Amino acid sequence: MSLLLKLAKKEKLVVFSVILFMTIGVIFTIVQSGLIANLMSFTFHLDTLQEKSQLQEGATAEKSLELGKGASLQEKIFHVIKLATTQSNQKATEFIVASKDFALMITLGLIVFLSIMLTQFLIFVKDYSIHYLSIVFAARMRRDLFSTFVHLPVKEFSHQKSGDLVSRTLIDVERITLALREFLEGIVYGLFLAAVGFAVMFWLNQSLTFILLLIAFFLVGIIQITSGFLRKIVRRLQKKIADISQYIQESIQSINIIKVYARERWETRRFDTFIANHFSLSVKETLIFQLIRPITEVIGVLGIIFIFIYSSSLIWKKELSIEELVNFLIILVYIIPYLQRITKAFFVREQINASADRIEEILKLEKEHYRKNHGQKLTNYKGNFSFKNVDFAYANNAPLTLKKINLEIKSGEMIAVVGPSGGGKTTLMSLIPQLLVPTGGKIFYNEVPHDEISLFELRRQIAFVTQENILFSSTLKENIRYGRIEASDHEVAVAAEKAHLGDLLKRLPKGLNSFIGERGASLSGGEKQRISLARAIIKNPPILLLDEATSALDSQSERIVSKAIEDISKERTTIVIAHRLQTVAKADRVIVLANGEIVEEGKHDSLLKKEKGIYRQLYESLLVKN
Repeated sequence: MSLLLKLAKKEKLVVFSVILFMTIGVIFTIVQSGLIANLMSFTFHLDTLQEKSQLQEGATAEKSLELGKGASLQEKIFHVIKLATTQSNQKATEFIVASKDFALMITLGLIVFLSIMLTQFLIFVKDYSIHYLSIVFAARMRRDLFSTFVHLPVKEFSHQKSGDLVSRTLIDVERITLALREFLEGIVYGLFLAAVGFAVMFWLNQSLTFILLLIAFFLVGIIQITSGFLRKIVRRLQKKIADISQYIQESIQSINIIKVYARERWETRRFDTFIANHFSLSVKETLIFQLIRPITEVIGVLGIIFIFIYSSSLIWKKELSIEELVNFLIILVYIIPYLQRITKAFFVREQINASADRIEEILKLEKEHYRKNHGQKLTNYKGNFSFKNVDFAYANNAPLTLKKINLEIKSGEMIAVVGPSGGGKTTLMSLIPQLLVPTGGKIFYNEVPHDEISLFELRRQIAFVTQENILFSSTLKENIRYGRIEASDHEVAVAAEKAHLGDLLKRLPKGLNSFIGERGASLSGGEKQRISLARAIIKNPPILLLDEATSALDSQSERIVSKAIEDISKERTTIVIAHRLQTVAKADRVIVLANGEIVEEGKHDSLLKKEKGIYRQLYESLLVKN
């Protein structure tokens, strides 16, 4: 519940409004019940009371007739309320009949009607407030979760499943939202009315009330034991839902592979396993939850039987009257539904806690230290940086992926990074914008070490075109503008032209305003890459990183992309992980990475002269491929 308490502090006004309206609603419910009781008493005893008013010459009738002759309607109403509250409903009803004032009867009826209308309005406001509060909490939780996701270090996502994160954001939050409504109804509404009922019963008979309290404490003990089992099941159930979400997501993304290998039935059978596990836990949860009512009602009935036996002995001893027992039982019957609400709220609380725990697990993860306001700024930065004895490992006890990297990059240089697969090329590139943080050593930007610089400021100086060519489910214009959100339409058009997207713009029906589908599904590999380049162009940064940007293109697409890269590489520092001879040959320097170390470094021509060098071997293999 700590998560909800934190949210409540952020939404104090909404929470206060909900509690206020719920409290007012409870008060009016009690008042309305009393007024209706008076009206019912008057209706059902009208004939008897008329006869009594004609035959009885008692003090009440005389006083009623005397008051009825000279009193105003307002005075009569107050007198009825006084009799009902200080004496009994019967005395108040006798007065109404004795007064023979039709206007008084109509007025009292209107008061009851208006009280019902007002109570129902307050109930509407209360219900709306509870739903509004749960919606506010859901929106806040989802925003906090999403904000946490995007601020987590990239390395953290190697430990997290995307389907699980989606499940926590959607399903766990929704479960909390639905359960919160029941919990507020049960606890706030139920506790208040149950407390009022117990107070009245305590006033009527203390010993019977103590027996009820003992039964209530016994029920709480059973609930606590049972709810512990429920919480464990709910946590396991939510984990299974996350697994299902992850499996569906992976299957949709891999649909081409599933169809090519004709694995539709096999995948369906695997999915059946997930469903069976989820079904088993759902049945257990339902069983425990549905046992609440019969268990509480059986214990409640046993308690009432015991109260009857005990109260009978009190009546025989003349320590309790039948009228007092009847009043006591009437109140008990009145509060039983609210006691059931409270009982259910305990179980609902465990559902909330189970999902809240899963959400807090994510919210507690350590975020990136942006150092936006405290880190050093990069003023007049030209794109120069250096690696000094940099090591990197993906986990604390894992072997080093990069070892003792020492590298000086000058402003405006074009560096080609080559090497066998698994040599650490992509890791090296990811260290430059600090998507990954060095395990040892330092990276210096303008002589400022990486752990002292503002991450926000650093990443403004870098554009990164990854090998995946990530595109968003939006228009072509919005995908390019993502590089600089404030860019004008004209700047977007210029960036598209520089990235050689003219043919694509002519082909698309709405040009830059065309929707390109999820992850650019309707585009070729070369087109996706040029859009990624246009995004980098519009950012216009001092450093451009290209991770295998020409590794999977046909010759025509490669020529177009290579020309675009050549154009945008001018007057900026460019680091390219290259698999194409043309790109490598044009580089100012070539860095050869193997087994996490820089094994060779120099210009293309000088490295080729080393007969047994790794670069020459790579070059010759590229010649064969091309």
